[in-house]
Amino acid sequence: MPDLTTPIFGLTEPTVGGDNSTWGGILNGDIGALDTYIGVLRQAAKVVSVFGTTTIDFNSPASVFSFTVTQPTTVAFVNPPANVTAQQLSTMVTLIITNGGAFTLTWPGSVTWATGVTPKFSASGVDVVVGWTPNNGTNWYLARLGTGGIPTVGMIQPTAAGGSTNQNSEVSIGSVVVPAGKMVTAGDGVRITAIFSPTVGPNSIAIKFGSTYVLPLQVMPISNSPARVVVEIVRVDATHQSALAYIDGTAGVKAFSLPLEILALPVLVDFRGNAQFNGTLTLLAGRVETLTAQ
Repeated sequence: MPDLTTPIFGLTEPTVGGDNSTWGGILNGDIGALDTYIGVLRQAAKVVSVFGTTTIDFNSPASVFSFTVTQPTTVAFVNPPANVTAQQLSTMVTLIITNGGAFTLTWPGSVTWATGVTPKFSASGVDVVVGWTPNNGTNWYLARLGTGGIPTVGMIQPTAAGGSTNQNSEVSIGSVVVPAGKMVTAGDGVRITAIFSPTVGPNSIAIKFGSTYVLPLQVMPISNSPARVVVEIVRVDATHQSALAYIDGTAGVKAFSLPLEILALPVLVDFRGNAQFNGTLTLLAGRVETLTAQ
């Protein structure tokens, strides 16, 4: 039986030899409550205060800890339950971290991340970290939960609502908002993809990232077939982003740098017609995905 240093349920213990071989009503009630807890997988949880050191204390008692990062802080794990030698039990921890990328979050040297590197946390949002220690806190093995692939922040299919525009009027065909905090460090970025179709002659599409035009490029699609444009915008440093654009049917790519957008705020990606031509442009689909430095 594990050695519990801190009671969780606070069961009433009967007096040995003083109950005349009957359970008693109080213990019956506790057994009923214990049965309810055991019947559903539950873990004790605690909200943790954030200071210069954010202490994850297993004597709370808890194994699920949630906290909001409001300043630079160092995470410290203290008082993990001692192993029982015969069973060699490990200790599991779950961390629910809000705005973990808003300030510097420092982890102890005992932590090994499943990916081999410290994950990047959301500057505005919630991340969940799970892990174990098999040796009383000497080593912690952690992983940030997440989905594989490139997360899509928005898609548009404006043709379902008649989304075509005359190019020389330059009208917005559709837009996607990139949430704040998606490009917080150098190497972060977005990938913008648009599938569009001309109905008259040569055509092009214009795309704005915030207040900055990253296109137009002229396209001469074969037999007026649909064309695809892909633009990747990457944060270079605190004051610049760069862009790389490619459109099917053109030779090579177009690379250029962009003026600063305030990436701590939401950024509007706007798909637009282009005033260079008089034909009609139909946007068939648009997608914006986030890219991360790791």
